[in-house]
Amino acid sequence: MNIYIHIPFCHSKCAYCAFLSHCDVQKEDEYVDALCEEIKTRLSEYFSREQGDLGSSYRLRSNNRVETVYFGGGTPSLLKKCNISKIIQTLNSCVVFGKDIEITLECNPEDITKANLISWKESGVNRLSIGVQTLNNDARSIVGRELTSNETINRIVLTQKYFTNIGIDIISGLPGESTESLLGGIEIISNLGIDHISFYDLEINQGSQLSKTPQKFTLLVEDTRADMLIAGWQKLSNLGYKQYEISNFTSNKHNCRHNLDFWKGRDYHGFGLGATSRLGNQILTNTTDFELYLLGNMSERADTLSAYEINRMNLLSAMRLLTTFKKEYRKLLGSKALPQDLIDAKYITTDFRLTPAGKLVYNLIVNRLVLDE
Repeated sequence: MNIYIHIPFCHSKCAYCAFLSHCDVQKEDEYVDALCEEIKTRLSEYFSREQGDLGSSYRLRSNNRVETVYFGGGTPSLLKKCNISKIIQTLNSCVVFGKDIEITLECNPEDITKANLISWKESGVNRLSIGVQTLNNDARSIVGRELTSNETINRIVLTQKYFTNIGIDIISGLPGESTESLLGGIEIISNLGIDHISFYDLEINQGSQLSKTPQKFTLLVEDTRADMLIAGWQKLSNLGYKQYEISNFTSNKHNCRHNLDFWKGRDYHGFGLGATSRLGNQILTNTTDFELYLLGNMSERADTLSAYEINRMNLLSAMRLLTTFKKEYRKLLGSKALPQDLIDAKYITTDFRLTPAGKLVYNLIVNRLVLDE
């Protein structure tokens, strides 16, 4: 079993962010109380159900062992130390933690202090995902990051004194970034001995400042961003990192187990404001209304997936994991041939894999294989 915990609080809204965040941090204690109540209620209901209640493809686990817990957001590292402990203790009172459980906390460099690191570790957190995004000071200032590049590096070094399982997030194509500074930042992080890097292409998501007020930013043209992304992939490869998912790289097979299980289509429970869960053939979605959530009106809807929809999700996941997607393709589309124009354009191969060029236009490939069938 995998568990996701959504924490909606942030220091401030970064220009590229469109996530559900920036709620009233003064209500943190109230939110955590509601979150823990949801955990206890939902897990109690989950384990009391008979096999099949959640759909024909659902299989009740033989035990209630949890393999991963992921605190996402928002900025989970903003939580008081006692509240992180409270959430983990609540979970542990409802389920059994696996012997080698992975408990990840997303954090901003601003929140990394000796006291916090010690507290997070004592609470049970054993993996940190640090939102660095860029080590270019101009880009950091433009998108609203508080610390300088050197200050950020110092926080990473401090983290390494207390944690060995650390992931760093980098975004390619930010305003103010150059290919040279992007590659230089990747090399600095690699030289620090970080063995997991999540490397994302900038997305102009609806609701972000980049989308709402693009005139305030000098956005890089699409071709330049594509070239930067390719250069970043090549740099990571040259430094010994393996791309095990379109946006994730590791130098020693230290994969993020939580995200890997998600892309493999395994069940997960999501708790918190706007969180989703996948349980067999059902997708459960929580309300995005903060005040309603605090009042205990947490669930918004439950959607039942058809066999076709499940097969489609599995196909998309297999493609993102950069493995052969032949098995999932056949389940969804039977004996239908791969689109020849995508093969001719060297986006996909005849043995059902994305090429490097195909990774750049992943959404196009998805649309052709899934929506155009």
